[in-house]
Amino acid sequence: MGAAVLSGFHFLSLRSAEATSPSETVQLALKDFQNSSDLSEVNYQFREFAENFPALKLERAPSRLKPSKLKISPDAISLIIAFEVSSETLYKQRYQKPVWPGGRSGITIGLGYDIGYVTVAGLKDDWSNILNNDSAIKTLSHTCGVTGDAARDLVPNVSDVEVLWEPARTQFDIEIQKYVALTQRSLPNFKALSEDCRGALVSLTYNRGPSFDVPETSDGSGRYREMRNIRKHMVQGEFKLIPDEIRSMMRLWPGVKGLLRRREAEAALFEVGLGKLPAN
Repeated sequence: MGAAVLSGFHFLSLRSAEATSPSETVQLALKDFQNSSDLSEVNYQFREFAENFPALKLERAPSRLKPSKLKISPDAISLIIAFEVSSETLYKQRYQKPVWPGGRSGITIGLGYDIGYVTVAGLKDDWSNILNNDSAIKTLSHTCGVTGDAARDLVPNVSDVEVLWEPARTQFDIEIQKYVALTQRSLPNFKALSEDCRGALVSLTYNRGPSFDVPETSDGSGRYREMRNIRKHMVQGEFKLIPDEIRSMMRLWPGVKGLLRRREAEAALFEVGLGKLPAN
C-alpha cells in the first residue's frame, strides 16, 4: 500500500505539540491532508466495508438510500473531501480518470464512488444527469459488480473516461447526504447532535461502514468494539464518551499515518460539536 507511517506515541505527542484545542486540531488536519497526498492516499485505498463487510453480510454502501435533509457542518464536508482526495488539485492530477484503489475495491470514480458495488441501473441513476455523457456511462457500466483483481484488469478499458472535478463534487454532495441518512438510521439520537458531531460520525461511517451493530459473536477479534460502544453511548445519550472511542480505534492501524490522523481529526471535530450542544 505504501502508506506513510508514524508510531502511535509519536503521533500523539505531535498532536499535543502543534494543536492546543480540538478546533485547532481540526484545522491543522484539514491543512495537512490538503497538502499531503501521502495522508489522503491511504484513506482513498481503505474502505472497511469493502474489505470486511462481505463476510459479515453487511451492506457495502448506502447508494440507494434517499439523501437525508439533515445537515452536517462545512468543516465535516471539507474534512471528508480532504481525507479522500486531498484537494481539487490532487484530484485533477490523480483521480480524474477511473482508478482501482486495490483490495476488494472495484473501478472507482469521483470522490470515492466504487462502481464495483453498484448495479448498472444504480450507476445510471447516480451519474447520467451529472456526466451528461451516455458513452462514458456505457463504458463504465461494464465494470459494475466487478471487484478485486478482476477490476484492476479493467482499468485500461475505461482509461478514456474523465470525471471532472465539478461533476465529481456535485455527485459527492448528493452521496454524502445518503451517508448522513445511513448514519442516522444506524445510530439512535443522531438528530440530537450538533452538525460537527454528526459530521464526525458520518466521516467514520464513510470510511468504516455502518458497522455499529456488528455482534460480538461475529467479531472474535474485537475489531468493531468501539463502533458498538459508540452506538451504546448514543442510545444512552452519553455523547461526551464518543471521542475517546474514536481515538481508541487507532489500535487497529498502528503506523498508518493517514488513518491515525483521520481518527484524531474526527474525534476533535466531535469535541468541537459537543461545545455547541445545549447544556443539560
